[in-house]
Amino acid sequence: MIDKKKVARCFAESAESYDQQALVQRDAAHHLVRLVTEGGRPFPARVLEIGCGTGILTEQYTSVCPPETLYLNDLSEALCQKASRRVSPAVAHLIPLPGDGERLVLPKNIDLCISSSCLQWFTDLEGFFRRIGECLLPGGRLAIALCGQGTMAEVRELTGRGLDYCSPVKLADMLSPHLRIDHLEERQSKLFFPSVWAILRHIRQTGVGAAPGPQLTVGTLRQFERDYRDRYGCKRGLPVTYSNIFVVATRV
Repeated sequence: MIDKKKVARCFAESAESYDQQALVQRDAAHHLVRLVTEGGRPFPARVLEIGCGTGILTEQYTSVCPPETLYLNDLSEALCQKASRRVSPAVAHLIPLPGDGERLVLPKNIDLCISSSCLQWFTDLEGFFRRIGECLLPGGRLAIALCGQGTMAEVRELTGRGLDYCSPVKLADMLSPHLRIDHLEERQSKLFFPSVWAILRHIRQTGVGAAPGPQLTVGTLRQFERDYRDRYGCKRGLPVTYSNIFVVATRV
């Protein structure tokens, strides 16, 4: 089970370090914006972002095609406000919507719903896709990037801590009854760290410490360090794997 209050707290506590540490998340946001804006489509007038965080995706998107109205959602009200301040000069009507995106009353007549590095924390993705299909205008689009299977596999293998990530096939099965899938791809990358302590610091500074699983103790941390180096260590350091799935879908 995912503790949403803990998720909100961990990400709020990482707000000052997140932008510097979230290298994979920034790249995912950049690629998602490219997918949304390619092809010369008209700028969406009404946009809903789910899980805005500190506003990395928000800033990238609004700098390219600022909407007339932007709804910004995040579990953390403080992060909603932070992202809002970050892009307020570029958007005429900016409406923060703090709260759990799975339970939130969503605005209607949306041209685009966009989300990056957030939906892996949802417990009922198909239910969310159904609700998004109902709030999009005909021809409106859903554009998402979320972590897929293999993300932080090294940490999960050694500690049992982590999320149950979707595969592209499972994601398509949940989404296709509600929206037409126009684009689906998966990309993998690795970050390398000098030590396990640097990995744990990276996890804390990007808010991912809210993932469920057994807590590490002083004794298990020492064993974790030894096992990580023995099993995964290489010349570049200690790897952490990330997988990102990108989807663009349309309400027909």
